[in-house]
Amino acid sequence: MNDSKLKLLVKETVELDRQVQQLTRLLDANKKLLVAEAKARKDAGDKTDGGGLSVIFEGLNGCVARITKAGRTLKGSLAPDSEEYEALSDIVDEAIDGETKRHVIAMLFDEVTSLKLSSEFREIVNRNFSKADAAAILKLVTSSGKTSVSFETKESAP
Repeated sequence: MNDSKLKLLVKETVELDRQVQQLTRLLDANKKLLVAEAKARKDAGDKTDGGGLSVIFEGLNGCVARITKAGRTLKGSLAPDSEEYEALSDIVDEAIDGETKRHVIAMLFDEVTSLKLSSEFREIVNRNFSKADAAAILKLVTSSGKTSVSFETKESAP
């Protein structure tokens, strides 16, 4: 691609990005209005599994907007040192006496062991393994990085 085609591509891309941002703001505003209307018309909705609610509105051309508020879901886990776990333990302590308390906690949770990577993980791996082994280990414990594109313009966006 020559320089003039590249400059044209950048110009078009920046203009498209501006349009997308404007449309995204409009879309977000419209979604907020639909959510507010769905809250006002709860009685027109259908209950979902888990205690949520789904409201359907039909547009002029037959299109449909479905607004769904999911019910509360259980967290996957609680850290033993978390505020939530401490509060739960306090409630169990007050509600249940003695050995039964430990039994209840054991019924509520499956104990698991997880491993947290050391803050010096990369350095330790690179120092103690061959390049090939270090690369294989690091690939197992990392996520691929995200590619992003950002824009800077001389003109102010409308």
